[in-house]
Amino acid sequence: MDDGGVTVVLVHGLLRTPRSLGLLARALDRDGFTTRRFGYSSARGSIAEHARRLAAELAEIAATPGCRELHLVGHSLGNLIARAALAAGAPAQLRRIVMLVPPNRGSPVARWLAPWLGGLVPVLRELSDAKASAVHRLPELPDVRIGVIAARFDHLVPEGSTHLRGESDHVRVAATHSSVLWSPRVQKLVVAFLRNGRFPKSS
Repeated sequence: MDDGGVTVVLVHGLLRTPRSLGLLARALDRDGFTTRRFGYSSARGSIAEHARRLAAELAEIAATPGCRELHLVGHSLGNLIARAALAAGAPAQLRRIVMLVPPNRGSPVARWLAPWLGGLVPVLRELSDAKASAVHRLPELPDVRIGVIAARFDHLVPEGSTHLRGESDHVRVAATHSSVLWSPRVQKLVVAFLRNGRFPKSS
């Protein structure tokens, strides 16, 4: 199916690059979507700083002639950056968001590491599941369909931390925090949600 007017923006996670989303991007390309991968220096800066750049890129894509629909797919920290980017307003074309292993309620591992590595990787403090961390201050998302994919063997973001108020669908897959990125099942789930706004009962 050729969806030249439908763009999917993929946002990578902590200590990764846009290349980590290559397999997923290719799966979406094969299904007819136009993909863009947003890159940022995750070990530097804050969620808010990266979010401002992402918001500008989304606005630029939305202003492109022929852009009918816009979707977001994030991995881990990338989902928090996406949430922050949409805080000031979402493009009118935004329809669906798929979150892969999102620390929507923070990560206990980030809380443990922050006192030791927070100086080198400041965003760890924002990722912490401590009540005062930045993840708990992010505003709710606009009225769009949100699908969340959690990983059964994720030791960084427990399934309970992936839930988000207002999520449209939630599924758990047999994967780790990293292997969701190259899982064929996850690829099918992402495509299905972007097409239909829900995950299939079986895949």
